[in-house]
Amino acid sequence: MYIATGHFCVKNDIYSFGVVLLETLTGLQVIDQKRLKEKHNLVEWAHPSLERRKKLKKIMDPRLEQNYPLEGAFKCAALTLRCLENLPKDRPSSEEVIRSLEQIYSANKGADLKKLLTQIWNHGSSRG
Repeated sequence: MYIATGHFCVKNDIYSFGVVLLETLTGLQVIDQKRLKEKHNLVEWAHPSLERRKKLKKIMDPRLEQNYPLEGAFKCAALTLRCLENLPKDRPSSEEVIRSLEQIYSANKGADLKKLLTQIWNHGSSRG
């Protein structure tokens, strides 16, 4: 949001983290002029889909091959939405983000949810 407002605040990093979460959930880069015009800006295009389970499934990274728990993906999407709030005061603190990620990670006592987060992380970091 620094680019949009010209003002730096502590929660700019939270917005950036929300962008990273979105990129890893979808497998897409935040700005891509090669996509259709309405999809150039990933945040604007994907934002409405993050609020609904059925729509979320349609924008999830196809390389995950739907091999993830939908509830875990939806919780990640909800955290992403909170991080992408327009007003910095409405974004979670870094401590809240960490707590949310820990809850998502441990909610299912393991394998499936951990697999989702691991896959998301690996796909995101392998894009370089």
